[in-house]
Amino acid sequence: MRPDEIEPGIPHVIHRIADHREAYLDHQGAISGDRGFVKRLRSGEIVGCSLPSAEDKPAFRLQIKWAGGDLNHDWQEIRLVPGIDHEWTMVCARQNPVHVAH
Repeated sequence: MRPDEIEPGIPHVIHRIADHREAYLDHQGAISGDRGFVKRLRSGEIVGCSLPSAEDKPAFRLQIKWAGGDLNHDWQEIRLVPGIDHEWTMVCARQNPVHVAH
């Protein structure tokens, strides 16, 4: 599941995996040892982050500005609620549509 493809309001259980090596954040192409191929589908930038608060406990909120891709939005707010054993619940709290200039 790609975070930029989730619909608002639908919770998804996700699991934390080991961190990628920094070199793979920008890598595209073959992976050494005949382990596959990497192709970037979309990129984004976290433009806002809030820690858990009394009113929204214990959720983290991330505001993401997406670049490129063919989806119908370019901005999302993702809500992350920690569970147990590296399990989280992720919900798209809201997103905006892309405004195409005519």
